[in-house]
Amino acid sequence: DLAGLITLTAVNNLFIMGPAMVGTPIFVREVLNLDFGAYAMIEAHMAGGMLAGTLFIWRFGKKINRSRVLFWGMVLDGLTYSLLYYIGNYEATKILLFIHGIGIPMITVSRTTIIQSVVPDRLRSRIFSMVSMAVIGFTALSSGLVGPLAEVVPISTIFLVIGVGAALCGVIGLNSRGIMKMEKRVVSSEESEKR
Repeated sequence: DLAGLITLTAVNNLFIMGPAMVGTPIFVREVLNLDFGAYAMIEAHMAGGMLAGTLFIWRFGKKINRSRVLFWGMVLDGLTYSLLYYIGNYEATKILLFIHGIGIPMITVSRTTIIQSVVPDRLRSRIFSMVSMAVIGFTALSSGLVGPLAEVVPISTIFLVIGVGAALCGVIGLNSRGIMKMEKRVVSSEESEKR
């Protein structure tokens, strides 16, 4: 169950992080034909979405299945990047990246909370290290792949493909009985402690 969660985290980061870090400034320059000021505003809108998503998790997180929040976040994360394929407009890009930002804390906060809940105290630091390695390691790998690829493939096409791949990680997670049962066990144990 936990291995599946870490694997999906790694694959999701392989799809998303390189295009997010390397591809977005390329998109701003080559598709939108704008400069660093526009890039800064687009990043600011994504940060605003992250803040909105964090507030949503803070307000409603206890009432929603954490695994569902996590994997729907992956779906939102991927689909919003896929839609960049169809967008060549600055204003629409800002709105889309704001929505994309909402999905980021849905992934990071939910994943952290699940690990805090299901992993025994003696192993928790080790598991968090593994997750961090999956995120950072596959981010570096993804960035290294996107750079050369963007020289031969239009960046909009890259966003379309990686977005679909990232969204599929969420779909796989939503249909994974093991991961969903892991979350139910967490809820059951929390209810038992309250009694």
